[in-house]
Amino acid sequence: MKRTVLGLAVLLVGVVWLVFALRGGSWLGHGSERLVLSAEGIATLDINASAGSLIIKGDRQADEIVAIADIRRPFLASKGSMEFSLERDGQTARLVSDLRRSFGIWGSAIDITVTVPSSMNIVLKDGSGNLELSDIAETVKSMGGSV
Repeated sequence: MKRTVLGLAVLLVGVVWLVFALRGGSWLGHGSERLVLSAEGIATLDINASAGSLIIKGDRQADEIVAIADIRRPFLASKGSMEFSLERDGQTARLVSDLRRSFGIWGSAIDITVTVPSSMNIVLKDGSGNLELSDIAETVKSMGGSV
């Protein structure tokens, strides 16, 4: 009996070590995603962001909305525990960056950099993390968090 328990413990340690090594020696997985949407006909960008930093940059030359996410999640967190999407809804673009509550998401974060036309209105609901705005000529409305 003791041999079986010891053997299972050694096997478990080996599997954990292998996963750790295959992930580059880090408990956090790292990835990035890039979303692009034409800004033609869009007056407002509605952003709903949870854990992580958010940088919004205005660009006078931009004709599209570009959102780049730097995603960190522990190896126990499933890919489905996070949402990162950019969709058009009439004259509004909706950017969602959300961590869904699930087992293993502790330490997860989605840091986002968004480039928009300088003249675009921004509606912002930011859950946590640093917020940086630059070169935005139009209205920024905060729906929670702080701006």
